[in-house]
Amino acid sequence: MATITEVLSAFGIEPGVTLGLARALGFATAVTTRPGMLFPEHADRLAALPRASVNGRWQSPEALEVLLSGAPFWLWNCGRRISA
Repeated sequence: MATITEVLSAFGIEPGVTLGLARALGFATAVTTRPGMLFPEHADRLAALPRASVNGRWQSPEALEVLLSGAPFWLWNCGRRISA
């Protein structure tokens, strides 16, 4: 049987609740609903990782390429690599 080591915060649930539970239950990582890309600075924040949501809104290869470039997240986060 595989061991579950990661958890994702569901949309609509207070991120602090999910992340607190993730830490308390010993998950190695937890992903928030906060949009963003991963950077080396996230190594100290493994219980609060951002996510790149790929869903029905990003149907074309061009839109997906822009999303995965990180440009929309850079704009969303005002150039910050990690939320304060």
